[in-house]
Amino acid sequence: MKLIDYLSKIPRTNLLTSGISSVVIIGFLDYITGPEISFSIFYLIPISVVALIAGAKDGIILSVFGAIAWFVADLFAGHVYTSTAIPYWNAGVRLGLFLIVTFSLSALTSTQKRREELCNLSSTTCVLPCRTSSRVCKGYSILVRRSWMKL
Repeated sequence: MKLIDYLSKIPRTNLLTSGISSVVIIGFLDYITGPEISFSIFYLIPISVVALIAGAKDGIILSVFGAIAWFVADLFAGHVYTSTAIPYWNAGVRLGLFLIVTFSLSALTSTQKRREELCNLSSTTCVLPCRTSSRVCKGYSILVRRSWMKL
């Protein structure tokens, strides 16, 4: 979690710029290695980090850049397709994959933030076991203590 805390302090524009730079470098390496070696997991790393830290909007931007970089790397690497529509189809499928990851991580982040907000409202509102960063929700521990006292 320390890495996420550190990355959260970086301004969104710097994080997005770093993500775009990473995708461009990965695209270039993808081009150099040729069409036989897949780089899909490497494209997902900066996309995931940006979506997790900066949110869905920046994740979508980076997903589009990632799909374009992969498309261009495939075309310039000399990958031959049986139909001219196949590279466009592949680019659309890759964009879909990147967007699924982006929306999933963005939803996960917003759900976690909402859960922390609910646990921090007051000690009486927390009815579920809540774990924030490194501490147990105060309200839950109070409710647990009260229920043990009744026994």
